[in-house]
Amino acid sequence: PRKIRELTADLRGQAFAPELPGCQTYGRTHEEAVRQGEEEIESWVDAAREDGEPIPEPRVYAAAS
Repeated sequence: PRKIRELTADLRGQAFAPELPGCQTYGRTHEEAVRQGEEEIESWVDAAREDGEPIPEPRVYAAAS
């Protein structure tokens, strides 16, 4: 199984990480939203560490057989 952060991006350019409260961003395109979403996840985790806040564990996904 792999642990990954879920990132949801819609075709309107909104991206958010459901397991990280307030972690969302926008892009002009789907691709830009995904790229910015990945950066936002990293920033969210860094800020939580600096503030001593708990960081939710990434969800575990099993590889398809």
